[in-house]
Amino acid sequence: MSALCGSPCNGSRRDADGEYQERPNFFDVSVYGPAGENVATYMRKGSRVAVDGRLEWREWETTDQQKRQAVSVVRGHGPVPGHAG
Repeated sequence: MSALCGSPCNGSRRDADGEYQERPNFFDVSVYGPAGENVATYMRKGSRVAVDGRLEWREWETTDQQKRQAVSVVRGHGPVPGHAG
């Protein structure tokens, strides 16, 4: 089984006026195998989670010829952080 969820990572950036603005970055997280089953069973929107995995960069073109790209975290096998069972 696999699970796909999104995870925000907050960061501060300076805007055009020189003021710092808090902006979240969202990453898709793919989890496979038994760990994916645990994520699907025990995690809910808003659950805190630590993610360890590799980054995967994807590029594609939309039907109207716009280029898109995304970075995902692909988690390997092993226990889900924060889950005792």
